[in-house]
Amino acid sequence: MWVLSKLLQLPLSHLVDDLVSFLVRCKKGLNPSGGLIGIKENVASEKEDILDEEDSSYTRCLRSILNLVQRAGLKVIQQENQTDFPSSIYDVKM
Repeated sequence: MWVLSKLLQLPLSHLVDDLVSFLVRCKKGLNPSGGLIGIKENVASEKEDILDEEDSSYTRCLRSILNLVQRAGLKVIQQENQTDFPSSIYDVKM
């Protein structure tokens, strides 16, 4: 049985240098018989990550997020776009 053990909603934008180690720690906290880590995050539409100097947030492009997930020893089993958001803001992926 799969249990959603962790839901990370928009914290990754404040983890720049230690995101992989954070995901590894989350992975260790999963139920040994199976579990999922849900990530809901703003995604840059450009092909490059964006650092916002004003609020010190870091918005990654999808390629960067997928790379970091893989480096943490995790795999993506499903992804979806958040719907009904204004087109003037970043895409939100789950």
